[in-house]
Amino acid sequence: MDITRWNRAGLRRIRYVDANAATLLEELRARLDERFNRPEASVRWPGMQAPVSESESERQARLVAQYEAPRASVPDWGWEIARALARATHVLTEHVDAYANEGYLGTATQWESLRRLVEMIDYHPSPPASAFTPLVVHAKAGTRGRLGRGFAVRHSPPDGGAPVTFESLDDLDVDAELNLLRPAGHGVSPDALGHSTKKLVLEGSLSGINTGEPVVLESEVDGRCVAFVVDSVLQEAGTTTLRVTPTLPSNVFTLGRTRVHVRPKERLPVQGPLRTGGAVGLTLRLAVEPRGLLAGDIVTVSDGQRRYYRRVTAVDGKKVGLDQGVGELALSQAVLARPVVVPVARQMGKRILTSSEPPTAAYFVQVPGAWQRLNGETLGDPRAFEDPVREYEVHVVSAAEVPVETSEEANRGYTLLKLTQRLGAGETEASLLNPQSFLAPPPASAGGWEVDTFLMADDSASLLPRTLWADKPKGISAGDFAVVVTGVQASWGRLASVANNAELGRTELVPVDGWQGRGGGEFPRAETRVYGRFQEVARLVGWDENATPLSGTQVPLDTVPRGLTFGRAVVVRQEGGTAPPLLTRVQGTGEGFVALVDPLPSGSTVDNLVLHANVVLVGHGERKPEEVLGSGDATQTGQAFVLRERGLSFVADSTRASGVRADLEVKVAGRRWQAVESLRESGPTDPHYTVRLVRDGELAVVFGDGRNGRRLPTGANNVRVGFRAGSGLRGNLPAGSLAKPSRPHALVEAVEQPLPASGGNDMEDVEALRRTAPATVLTLERAVSTEDFASLAMGHSSVWQARALLKRNPGSRMELVEVVVVPADGGELGPLKQSLADFLRAHALPGVEVSLSRYLSEPVTLDVEVEVDTRAFNPDAVVQAVRAALLDALSLRHRGLGQALYLSDVYKVVEAVTGVESSICVMAGVPGLQRKDAPSGAHVVYLAPEGQDLSVRFKEYSL
Repeated sequence: MDITRWNRAGLRRIRYVDANAATLLEELRARLDERFNRPEASVRWPGMQAPVSESESERQARLVAQYEAPRASVPDWGWEIARALARATHVLTEHVDAYANEGYLGTATQWESLRRLVEMIDYHPSPPASAFTPLVVHAKAGTRGRLGRGFAVRHSPPDGGAPVTFESLDDLDVDAELNLLRPAGHGVSPDALGHSTKKLVLEGSLSGINTGEPVVLESEVDGRCVAFVVDSVLQEAGTTTLRVTPTLPSNVFTLGRTRVHVRPKERLPVQGPLRTGGAVGLTLRLAVEPRGLLAGDIVTVSDGQRRYYRRVTAVDGKKVGLDQGVGELALSQAVLARPVVVPVARQMGKRILTSSEPPTAAYFVQVPGAWQRLNGETLGDPRAFEDPVREYEVHVVSAAEVPVETSEEANRGYTLLKLTQRLGAGETEASLLNPQSFLAPPPASAGGWEVDTFLMADDSASLLPRTLWADKPKGISAGDFAVVVTGVQASWGRLASVANNAELGRTELVPVDGWQGRGGGEFPRAETRVYGRFQEVARLVGWDENATPLSGTQVPLDTVPRGLTFGRAVVVRQEGGTAPPLLTRVQGTGEGFVALVDPLPSGSTVDNLVLHANVVLVGHGERKPEEVLGSGDATQTGQAFVLRERGLSFVADSTRASGVRADLEVKVAGRRWQAVESLRESGPTDPHYTVRLVRDGELAVVFGDGRNGRRLPTGANNVRVGFRAGSGLRGNLPAGSLAKPSRPHALVEAVEQPLPASGGNDMEDVEALRRTAPATVLTLERAVSTEDFASLAMGHSSVWQARALLKRNPGSRMELVEVVVVPADGGELGPLKQSLADFLRAHALPGVEVSLSRYLSEPVTLDVEVEVDTRAFNPDAVVQAVRAALLDALSLRHRGLGQALYLSDVYKVVEAVTGVESSICVMAGVPGLQRKDAPSGAHVVYLAPEGQDLSVRFKEYSL
């Protein structure tokens, strides 16, 4: 007979059997010694005497040796009877104590005893719970279809343990369009480009970009383009900075929708068409720079047919500013030169030719020297060189040289010029002044500066002609960009056609909408080039960054997929953000947006927000083949069958008192029966059954008695059950653990677990039963007071601890109760939050709003030094025992919300460990600190389970 079995009750009063029997035997010895060995006794019992003087340790050693002494060769039967009586007394008294204690809720320690006790108040232990989590399914490209319930994914622990299987709890209509949804504008910066700057910062270290060459900015929105001329290039690691002319247009282009065309491969000289005639304004451009020409000089401009005299106002390189506009001029033959001053000696008569139209004045003047070359020329009248130069269109009709022979001027003479001059309106002969000199064109040998021919259209000085002639290109074709550049001025266009004219030796370039330019200006043929065949398309730095914040419940989308329907589960997460992923549902959709039930996480932007809409809830467990549960017998009431499978899966169900229900399906004679919380409300014909947890975690399936619930029909093996197996804490997997389907599926490309699996818990233990069962009598599954919410939450199978706090609810008449929970295993709430909220709301009174929050950690550090008698104990084993005892007693599971930790609590645990003679404990690194308070009722002061905040060491004990 194994008399030590009574120790299995685990009572605090239980002692080791040998020690108890030895103590009782010593008491019997003392009584026998007193009875038989008195001085006056005639008969004595040898061996009953104890030493007169002994220490406590010597006494303990004697008691053990006395009890364990082997039977003598000649037994003392009186002594043996006493020893048997001591042992029997111990067994009987301990049995009575154990039996009595197991019949009372406050002292019972055996789970089965507690189950039977709480059943009398109609409380049933909370079963284990199976973890669950949302699973993101990535459908294969272009696929759409239904993913049936039971789709399995598996996690293989890195330590080589048994795989953990999760299965989908519902059907899911998957659609490849819903794999990944991003807000409209993702990866495209909306920032305006320009802001009156002249700098372009391009991605990459780009070589081959030269100053003086054009770059073209193209808008991806409307195809608009603008060309600029590069002033400077700064090539750095990862970027290339260009300074361009002119300044960038403000608010015309955006950073994200602009492409920059760089590195033109072709540079073609321009042939024409030339501007051969037309009125010239105040500026004349020369073919070469007129060296020596200064502002204030008087010049003549002539094309061989017409001549104009003007005063120079400015000289800028090849550009010459004139005081007055020039009239009609054949630019291809035009020459600008300095005139010659022709002195007038005297005027020899004047008359008005009234027969001419308009009236003309004719007269002769005498000029010194030989001026026959002036015959037929037009002279200017400077009027003493006053501004502006006065021009009367004085025409030389004839120039006759008259020699004069004098002693003073040998071989010198004069030229007689016959002039005609048309009169202006209102002018008469009297109004004409006598000129002192004339301005005459320089002789041909004196030369001049040729006027350049422009590429400007005749009708507009700011536009190029639609068709441009250039040298034959090597690869420019229709659709390419072409940029016409002279100096820092550019005109651009996308080519509609490129036509080679071999006969004339030129190529005609015609843009789609004509040549576009900014501000006008001249395009001299000699200095103008056409650039084309841009070899590279660059992006501006930051083009793919859109940090526009998003808030509220609406997310803008470029297109709204048809599968994004009301109520569909959606996982919202941030790429690179700090907010955890969010499981929510679709509230509705509109043109260009989707509305969600929950607001977006703080810190969401267009770039970092991602929506996954192929989401299904998966639970810990694996489907097992259907098996026979038993045979029905209509003559029996309340038939019950025990399902021997342990670790049965339980799924969330807010209608159940424990918050979960067994994931099984019972069929009787092929018909599916319905599981209910209790048969109390079932009628005599209702095909209902209930599930109860029995010893060792097994499950009993209980049927009706004909009054509350239908009896089972008689049949052989007609009761069958199908179920999923998988529950407990091991199902609480961190995010990212479920990454591989158990079997390939035609619709599924990959899976992703963005949130940790939560809700998994073991069967309700003894301490939890003792704590939660009485509370149900007070709540009756209905939350009225604030404490009731905590009691209900603690009765949930997925919760270790809970505390309810009454909060202010501004702007609402509804009361607000915040329930702080410690989920099983201390993990994140994850999808358990919604399940718990539904559970509490289902049991709350109307008009009460319930919110849930996770506990707040308040870890504590402990430094413990223990004294160990190394002669009797292994110090390393004692240290490990102390660590284990502290980590268990001060763990998250055993510490309360808002509970302070006293130093005496630490000493109580440490010095209860066998082998510890004494100890010194320091809390939070502060010697003498007696208490560590929780900052609030939502905090838990506990030791981290990894033990990184616990230091235990020993020193040798000495007397």
